[in-house]
Amino acid sequence: MRNLSRGIFLGVLVAFPVAAQQTNKNKIQCWTTENGQRMCGDYVPQQYIKQGRQIIQDGRVVQTTEAAKSAEELEREARESAAKKARAERDRILTEAYHDVGDLEAARDQRLAFIDAYLTNAEKSLTVNEKALVEMQARAAADQEQDKPVDEALAAQIAQFERLVREQQATLEGPRQERKEVERRFAEDIARFHELKPDAAPATEKTTEETAEKNSGTEGGTPAPLSP
Repeated sequence: MRNLSRGIFLGVLVAFPVAAQQTNKNKIQCWTTENGQRMCGDYVPQQYIKQGRQIIQDGRVVQTTEAAKSAEELEREARESAAKKARAERDRILTEAYHDVGDLEAARDQRLAFIDAYLTNAEKSLTVNEKALVEMQARAAADQEQDKPVDEALAAQIAQFERLVREQQATLEGPRQERKEVERRFAEDIARFHELKPDAAPATEKTTEETAEKNSGTEGGTPAPLSP
């Protein structure tokens, strides 16, 4: 009996490799070359290992392996994933910070009013200095027309005001660009808010009491626009 069992066991060991070889013979692997040509064979050449391939058995596809992603693809996917998470967080803050579009518009108008007030004062100061500079330049030109040397103190003042005017003009450029950016960001936020809360009540439907109550609880100012 022991010899019979041993014979059966050895028979299985011998038969298993034969069956495995027979199974492998029925399988082929197919891949695509760099020229777009589809190739098939018992094994995939080393240079195509990282490319997508299919295993076909008995005329049908039994397994598909996707191509390994390049460093550029992985980097792009990481950027897209990070952007998606950032957008979700931005949406969360947007819907929690503002009750309706009216809140957004109020925050926008408050921010723009602050910038406009600064620009108004800065432009007035610039106008005054430009006028003073023109008058000093006219005095210097009058002296030159009469072949008189320009007074040193006057010349120094002209140089000083020319520098001051240039600096003020450059200083105004920042707030002007900021104003445009605030308008752009709020326009995006308002459009996105409509998408996230299409059923939110418009500001015109809010009662005076609701508005007063909201304002009394936000004496520190309305929320700033979300950063891009």
